[in-house]
Amino acid sequence: MSLFSCGEKIEGCLDITATNFDAEADTHCCCTYPNMIFNVNHVYDTLSFRLEEIYPYPNNSIDSFIIDTCNILFSNIHPYQGGNTFEVNDTLHIGVNDALGEETLIIENNFALVSPDQFSYTIGSFALPGNYDGIQLNFGLDEETSRIIPDSVYISNHVLNNEVDSVWEQTKGYFFMYLSVIPDHNQIDVYKKITIFGNINMLNLDIQGNIFGDTGYDFDINLKIDYNLLFNGIDFEADSENSITNQILDNFPFALSIIE
Repeated sequence: MSLFSCGEKIEGCLDITATNFDAEADTHCCCTYPNMIFNVNHVYDTLSFRLEEIYPYPNNSIDSFIIDTCNILFSNIHPYQGGNTFEVNDTLHIGVNDALGEETLIIENNFALVSPDQFSYTIGSFALPGNYDGIQLNFGLDEETSRIIPDSVYISNHVLNNEVDSVWEQTKGYFFMYLSVIPDHNQIDVYKKITIFGNINMLNLDIQGNIFGDTGYDFDINLKIDYNLLFNGIDFEADSENSITNQILDNFPFALSIIE
């Protein structure tokens, strides 16, 4: 006579691409998947860049400025490999305005509102490990997304929700970048506010650099913004807002790089 013992079946995730993969599980369930994480290193040449600190103007050793607020809106952050781009899995149901009134769209939920006081941003679910050749991303919003009705974004604290400070302005729409600057650090009560809105041509950026994502782990994109390069050629005290806007647009492709 033989005796057999029977244990309870173990429930767990049997998908190797999930973050909670369990090779000992008997019954498949309850998987959680990696996220695309956008990590941003904020620098000013060889220095760390922080809000409310004094920095010299590029190519000017005499005058200095202070950035009080800096918000940069990125969207459609896509790793690419062999000429193909890859999206996060998350979607967003939104209302938009068009010539015939309102309509509802389903778009990729892929946005980051970047500021020097924050270094890491969760973009969305992304379970495609491997080696990538770089990323493509938009500075600001594309034409379709810029038509969003903010009240239709029901996710609390979402980048495009109009509850978020300095993202959307009633008469002009969503911004690409917002700066509150003290042009001369000797006059700390004098501010200049520069807002780059979405009524200009959007910048589509291609940033080359090796990115590797391991199976079952979050996919980290490590990006550096060099504000010394971003503000190169700008005099916040003397230049007009239009001149500053155009110079920032010219500088942006040179100010961003991937940290490998």
